Amino acid sequence: MSVEFQSGFDELMKARRASVGEIRRYGKFDYRKTPYGWVYVGENKLYQINEQFNKILDKQIKGELSNKYVYELGKPENILLSAGFPNKKIQIAAQTLSLKSSKKYKNNHPFDLKDVRNLPFALNHPIFIFNSKTQPTSKVVITDLKSNNVNLLIALQIDFKEKDAIVISIRSIYPKESQQSILNWVNEGLLVWRDKKKALKFSSKLQSNSADVRENTSALFDTVNIIRKFENANKKDNELNIIKDKLRKSSSSKLQSNSAEVRGTTLKKSLGCNTPNNSVFQHGLSSVENKSHFSLIDSFYKEESGRSCSSLPKDTTNTNDMQQFMDEIIEKSKKGAPIGTERTYSNGKTYIRANLLE
Repeated sequence: MSVEFQSGFDELMKARRASVGEIRRYGKFDYRKTPYGWVYVGENKLYQINEQFNKILDKQIKGELSNKYVYELGKPENILLSAGFPNKKIQIAAQTLSLKSSKKYKNNHPFDLKDVRNLPFALNHPIFIFNSKTQPTSKVVITDLKSNNVNLLIALQIDFKEKDAIVISIRSIYPKESQQSILNWVNEGLLVWRDKKKALKFSSKLQSNSADVRENTSALFDTVNIIRKFENANKKDNELNIIKDKLRKSSSSKLQSNSAEVRGTTLKKSLGCNTPNNSVFQHGLSSVENKSHFSLIDSFYKEESGRSCSSLPKDTTNTNDMQQFMDEIIEKSKKGAPIGTERTYSNGKTYIRANLLE
């Protein structure tokens, strides 16, 4: 790699804030931030997947590819993950491309197969992402790809069962002729993510090209205002929502029996260690509080930090030692949480993670 190229990249990155260890993309290359500057990592995976997709697509265009072939588009990157896509493989069948692009297809929205070149890259760098209006487990992505100057729409089912695995399957792809309906989806609250710059440009272009939109400028103004003020979720937000959902499900499950034996079993399961005796339950917590207290700590600490909980000292037999151990677990679980996480513990206190030092 030339010195000039590396120097140009370093200059570009000076104005961009990044943490040590963060990887960023420049063209088809990935770079990692170190305390001493940016270090070249290699060609990024998405670029490689995109190149492979284009090569196989060329075979399909030439009629050299079996209709049974299934394209692998890799896994979702950060934008799609933040919009609620699971970390599963993305696929599209060659047969789907043949069918949807055909002039004989019932919905009559043909396009050339060459129009979907660079599909993996375009999918991960969209203009809009919407929740489906009719299918609760589907997403609709508006891309930069175009056919006859009309943006391609991609409809994906995010929980498609393929043999013994769950994948993200592209069920439909076509040029979205009625682009006014895209703005309607914004007004209907279906918007999940948008590239602000590209979305506003899309709206502006639609205004100049559509007589219907020009006649209803107030509706367009409302839509543009929503797009401008809309705040995209990030990947961490989505992960936190998943954790909160699991906690809600856990807390709504059946309450354990009040017997000391059952409570002891619950404690062992939550802490992953042996309980010394029943004195552990004598420090002011009811059986219900015991269960929620330990299960919440267990859920947060294991899922957010990726580590197992601390072991209870063998000779811990009094309530003071146990209370100290409990406080230690609470502090550890607090430190492993994303900023903004709110937790209420059995002592009635609510904690909100405000910064990395808490």
